[in-house]
Amino acid sequence: MTTHQLVKIPLDQLRPGMFVGNVFNDRGVLLYSANTLIVDYAQVEALRRQGVTSVGINLQKGSGSDAVSEPAETIESLPSHSLDSKSVKTASPFDTLKIREAITLRDKTLEAVHRVMSAATTGRMFSLDTVADSVNSIIDLMLGDPDLLLNINRLKSGSPVEYIHSVNVSVLMIGFASALGYSRSELIDVGVGGILHDIGKIRFPGELLQKHGSCTRQELELFKKHPAMGIEIVRMSRTPVSPIVLSIIGQHHERINGSGYPEHLREKQIEPLAMVCALADMYDSLTCDGTYRRTYLPQEALALIFQGADEEIPRRLVEHFTKLLGIYPVGSFVKIDNGEMGVVIRNNRQKLLTPLVKILFDENGTLLATPYIRDLSIESETGERKPARVINSLDPHLFNVQDNQFYLQL
Repeated sequence: MTTHQLVKIPLDQLRPGMFVGNVFNDRGVLLYSANTLIVDYAQVEALRRQGVTSVGINLQKGSGSDAVSEPAETIESLPSHSLDSKSVKTASPFDTLKIREAITLRDKTLEAVHRVMSAATTGRMFSLDTVADSVNSIIDLMLGDPDLLLNINRLKSGSPVEYIHSVNVSVLMIGFASALGYSRSELIDVGVGGILHDIGKIRFPGELLQKHGSCTRQELELFKKHPAMGIEIVRMSRTPVSPIVLSIIGQHHERINGSGYPEHLREKQIEPLAMVCALADMYDSLTCDGTYRRTYLPQEALALIFQGADEEIPRRLVEHFTKLLGIYPVGSFVKIDNGEMGVVIRNNRQKLLTPLVKILFDENGTLLATPYIRDLSIESETGERKPARVINSLDPHLFNVQDNQFYLQL
C-alpha cells in the first residue's frame, strides 16, 4: 500500500494537470475522489460553484506544481487506497435536493419547449426568454455535476418524443461544449441552439414524424428541408437570435465531406458548434426510444458514430465526445466481472473501466430487493481484492429493467 503526501492550496491555484485528494463540499458530499486528475478549468469552476475554497493536491503526480505559492499547508499523508473492502458499497453520489432540482428543471424546460413549439405551429409570435432561462439553469447544474444531468436525461416523461429529444440534445451539447472550453455566453447559444435544432420539423405532417420504416424519395427530400424551415421559424421570434444559434439549426446535418444537407457544406464552411450538435443529435437519436426502429445501446451508438470520424465528423470532436461520455456512458446497463449487473450512474474519467454502478442484480442474476451503489475503482485496504471491472454492456430490456426504476432513486 503506497501513500501520497497532499498539499493544501487555495482553489485559485488549482490548475489542469494536477491530481487532487478527496474533495468534499460543505454538506460533506464527495465531489472528487482521491487521485482525480483535473483536466480543464471547467472542473475548477464547478468546485467554486459548490463552495469549495481549497483542495489538497498530490505533488508527486501530475503537472503544474510550480504554480503553488508558499507557504502551503501539508495534509497528513493518506494511503492511495485507504478504504476497506466494505467501502465498495457507497452512498449515492448525488445530493437529493440536487436530484429534485434537476428533475424540476427538466420538466420546466420541456414546458418551455412545448409553449414555443405550440406557438410556432399555429404561426403565432413567440418569445424564447423562457428557453434561455432554462438553458442558464442547465448550465449551472452541468458545470456543478454533469453526470447528474446525464442521468436525468434518461428519464421517461409524458412529453412528446420530439420535445424530450430537443432537451436531451441541449444538455449533451452544453456538457460537451463546456468540456471543450467554450465561454458562458457561447454555452447559452449552444443550449438554445440544441433545443431549437429540430424546430423546422413542426411543419411536417404527423405521420412523417412517427414513421419508422423507410421513407420515399419525396418524403426524404421534404425531411431534408427542416433545417432551412427551422431558421425561418426562429426568425419569427420576438427574442433576438444569435448567428451561432441559426448556424446550429441550419447546419447540424452538414458533414465535413460534403455528404450532409441542406447545403452540402464542407469542413471550415461548417460552424464548429453545429458539429457539436450533430454528435449530440446522433447519439440521443440512436439511444432513445421512438426515434429509430431500433434503440441502440450507448456503446453501440458511440461505435456507429466513430465510423464517421474523419469522413463526416472531425475525429478530434468524436474522441472528445467519447471521453466525455466514457466507454460505458451514464445509463449503460453493465455486467461486472463478479457476475453482478447494474446501471452506470457516474463515470470515473481517469479509470474508464471502473465507474460507479448501481447494482440491481447479484452475482447469481437475482434482482435485489434493495439495490446499492458500488464504486468499482476502490480496492481493498489489504490489496487482496482486485478492483472490479465492467466486462460488457447488456440490453436492459432483456432483464425487464426500465430507466425510471432506478434514476428517480439515485
